[in-house]
Amino acid sequence: MRSEHEFIDFIPIPVLICDKSKVYDRNRACNKIIQNDTLETSEYFKVFEEEDYNEIIRKLNKTLVTGEPELIEHASLVVAGESYDVSIHIDKMENEDSNKVFVSIKDTELSSALNQSNSAKHKLINQEKLAGIGHLAAGVAHEIFNPLGYIKSNFDTLNNYFKEIGDIMVQFHKLAEACENPEISKKMNEIEKSYDLEFVLSDITELFSDVDEGIDRVLNIVNGLKRFAHESDDIIEYDLNEGIKSTLILSKNEFKYDAELEVEYNDLLPVNAHSGKINQVILGMIVNAVYAIKEKHKGEMGHLSIKTFIDKEYACCTICDDGIGISQDKINEIYNPFYTTKPEGVGTGLGLSIAWDIIVEQHGGVLDVESRVGEGTCFTIRLPIAKELR
Repeated sequence: MRSEHEFIDFIPIPVLICDKSKVYDRNRACNKIIQNDTLETSEYFKVFEEEDYNEIIRKLNKTLVTGEPELIEHASLVVAGESYDVSIHIDKMENEDSNKVFVSIKDTELSSALNQSNSAKHKLINQEKLAGIGHLAAGVAHEIFNPLGYIKSNFDTLNNYFKEIGDIMVQFHKLAEACENPEISKKMNEIEKSYDLEFVLSDITELFSDVDEGIDRVLNIVNGLKRFAHESDDIIEYDLNEGIKSTLILSKNEFKYDAELEVEYNDLLPVNAHSGKINQVILGMIVNAVYAIKEKHKGEMGHLSIKTFIDKEYACCTICDDGIGISQDKINEIYNPFYTTKPEGVGTGLGLSIAWDIIVEQHGGVLDVESRVGEGTCFTIRLPIAKELR
């Protein structure tokens, strides 16, 4: 069972537990705004303007006595010389013999400002995690690919052997028909019928065909995984079409039950890029599109379309869905770190900010979005074509 501290540490807004004299615990978000180690409640809230401070202490004591929650809708909190308008919720803790309160501080502007200072750190940590997963996936793909190569090779040999056995059986059948000794001919026919050789040989052919197709599919998935997870510190020549193909192989389960896929590949020139990072962006776009489709269509099939094309000096792709769409008042915020249109617990708010960083900051590209509520969303990725190929 998690302790109180482990619980409140998962809460993204500043939270602390105290009574009228002592602070017992606070979460990481709270540490960002109150960076001293004081344990005195009276000292702890002195980051607020004097009038607001007095009201906080008064309502905190009132909740401790009555057990009724209190809300302060507006209070001025000063952080690093900047003042922020926040709301404060004070609630009595329901915990054994405890006489403590649970204080939470909430404000979108404050959270954004506090998080912005650490956004680069968060993105780097997240990218390092994804890069680590990519290396692991590439290693696993490599380990699978080797034994799978043996299976494929041996299977092809086995298939050829059975074809030869089938040819031999055809020759035996012809000999049985042409045999002048009726007893031998009869015996050969009886053996053939008792084992139903005609059906067995026909069925074996279909079985080998099905298994061969299955092995090829697995090989395609493993090759796709190797291409998708390929990561290097060096920028390499990257084919956007191939990146999309490998990503679609791996993300098939994400969309196959929820969206009809339409893909149009056009001739592209290579770009110089970190292939693993671009594939990461494409995968994130597909996952977001499928989420939007599921939210709108509720179990029915939606539509996901991907198209590649050349636009002047850019190799481009569009990833479009017919999902719920994004309202115009929110569309300018979607690249902000920790901003998400998904319900709490579903999205981290990091995906599109990382996508922006990868496409725009790291590769000098362009990331555009168009969306209409109830109609869908279309993201366009533009990556600069290698200068020597323009």
